Amino acid sequence: MTLLEPGNVSTDFTASRRDVVPPPEGDDPYAAMVAKAVGLMARHEADGVPPSEVAAAISRVLSSRRPRRRVSVAKIDERVGIIGKRVLPYRLFERAARGSLGV
Repeated sequence: MTLLEPGNVSTDFTASRRDVVPPPEGDDPYAAMVAKAVGLMARHEADGVPPSEVAAAISRVLSSRRPRRRVSVAKIDERVGIIGKRVLPYRLFERAARGSLGV
């Protein structure tokens, strides 16, 4: 069994995203942080790997006699994050993840 871990993939997903209608102004203390994080995610998604790279990785896994257990298809900074999640203490990883989203 193989776990394919795609990072951000440059597709029409970002443009097709539907946001939840925010509550009236002043009612949501997290509105600014959410807007900042979603904006950053949208930029990362637009700059993600092409879908063809994900398809090629799937093809390699399916045609391999002994596929790797985990296959990452992402840009280098996202791959570092995957490794960080495996080796860092939970709180430290979460702090780094929040920082990468600007929250």
